[in-house]
Amino acid sequence: MPIDPKSLKILINMGKIYYKNIICQKKRKKENQKKEPIKRKRSDPTIFTVDQKGRNAFTSYKVEDSWRYISKVHFKPKTGRTHQIRVHSSFMGHPIISDKKYGGGENKVKGFLPEVSKELKSILHMFNRQALHAYSIEFVHPRTEESVKFISSLPDDFSEAIHILSKKYG
Repeated sequence: MPIDPKSLKILINMGKIYYKNIICQKKRKKENQKKEPIKRKRSDPTIFTVDQKGRNAFTSYKVEDSWRYISKVHFKPKTGRTHQIRVHSSFMGHPIISDKKYGGGENKVKGFLPEVSKELKSILHMFNRQALHAYSIEFVHPRTEESVKFISSLPDDFSEAIHILSKKYG
């Protein structure tokens, strides 16, 4: 029997979901957390922003790999707010690659030296979406009460970008 979308959302909120992301700029801290409330932006209801009047949002992260100006980061949202990882990443000054809505588009790479800008732009154009991938979800099954875990391998665009960055910057 299929699980309805509302039940699936409850399962996700009760469980653990992990994301891998490629973000602009090298992260200085290897592991940290962000606890900032998030609220829908009044001027554009499709965008969320950090706002003290918003709902609590808590995200922990760990840098897996870093290259010259880009890092691959493992995010663990503890709360399930809309756009939470995207908002927190942008708020920290490290937007997700190709996330135009939250500052990770072409405007972000314009501030670098021309040769760096060119490199970053080539990575940015490898993605026709945000460089954000939900790679694992884990929860206790509501009927069997057994722990269930699903893992999804990295998409080709992710693997290709990581390969290029690793080859060029070690």
